[in-house]
Amino acid sequence: ATAQSQVTIENDPAYKSRVVYSGYPLKQALKILGIKEDSDLQFIARDGYKVTVALSQVPLDRGFLAIAEVGSKSGAPFRPVGEGRDVLDPAPLILTWSGPSLPNENLPYPLAVVTVAYGPSGAFDGASFPRSHPELRHGYALFRTNCQSCHSINLDGGVVGPELNVPHNVFEYINNDAIPQIVENPNDWRYGTKMPPFNHLSQADRQSILDYVKGMAADKVCQTRIACDEYNQAKTK
Repeated sequence: ATAQSQVTIENDPAYKSRVVYSGYPLKQALKILGIKEDSDLQFIARDGYKVTVALSQVPLDRGFLAIAEVGSKSGAPFRPVGEGRDVLDPAPLILTWSGPSLPNENLPYPLAVVTVAYGPSGAFDGASFPRSHPELRHGYALFRTNCQSCHSINLDGGVVGPELNVPHNVFEYINNDAIPQIVENPNDWRYGTKMPPFNHLSQADRQSILDYVKGMAADKVCQTRIACDEYNQAKTK
C-alpha cells in the first residue's frame, strides 16, 4: 500500500480557511496508476458536476487528491461544506492544489468526486467540440476549463447549469449586449445564483468563450425539444 501524505491549503476554496488534508499527490497517483502526464482526466461529482483536466495544462506538482481532512471532528472524513440548503458532503474525494494561486489561474477544485476517468488528450471531447470550426477551439478550451463542469453545449457537459446551445442557443434568446456582463458578474443580474464571477479571466478570454458559444449555434445536434429528447435517449443507451 502507498503511504498517504498531507498538504496544507492556506486559503481553501471550499472551507474559506486554512485546511490540512491527507491523501495522495496527483503526480504520485498518476505514476502509480500508469497514467501518462499528457492525458486528460475527467472528475465526476455526486451531483453531476463534471470537469475535464488536461494534465499538460495544469501544475502537476501542486495537485493533490484529498481523501480526508486532518483533525476533522465531524466523525466523517470531511466537515460539511456550505450552509443551509447548500450543505454538501465533499467525500469521498476532493481535487485541490497547493501553493498560492497565480494571476489569471483558474484551477478546478471539484468536491464529492465519485468517478475519475482518464484517456489520451482529447478523449473527452464530445458534441461540444467545434470540429468544423477550428477558429473556435481556443474558446472551446477555455469553456471546457471554466464552464463545462456546470453547463453543456449540445448536451455535452455538466447538468448543474442550463444547456447553452440546444434547442436554442443562449444568444438567440438573451440580450447579446447583456451576456458579457452576466458572465463577468452573474450575481449582479441574478440574485443568489450559484454561478461564480469570471472576472479573473481577461476580457479577451471571456470574449473567446462567448464567441465559441455563439458560434456553436451553427452546429446544433438537435433543433427541437422532441429531437433533443430523442438525441439524449440515444446517447445514454
